[in-house]
Amino acid sequence: MNDIDKANQKEWENEDNWSTIGSLKVIYFSKKDSRLCVPKGIVSHGWTFNLGHRHGTIFLYFLLFFMFCVGGLVFGPLGFVVGGW
Repeated sequence: MNDIDKANQKEWENEDNWSTIGSLKVIYFSKKDSRLCVPKGIVSHGWTFNLGHRHGTIFLYFLLFFMFCVGGLVFGPLGFVVGGW
């Protein structure tokens, strides 16, 4: 393990870099961690984005924009339009 990996691991283990809901680590934010994707607080639960990484916030904005656009297509400007409602 090189120095960068050790520094990233140390940042990941720092509780101050995580936002939690109950005991679950949900949102990771560390500008010192060079990784865009990091394991979730419980590693077996998958991966999450480092919102402190410069591309992490861009990805978040893109994701929100995409969800807004899809929501507009599904629900339409005047309410739910799929299925003739």
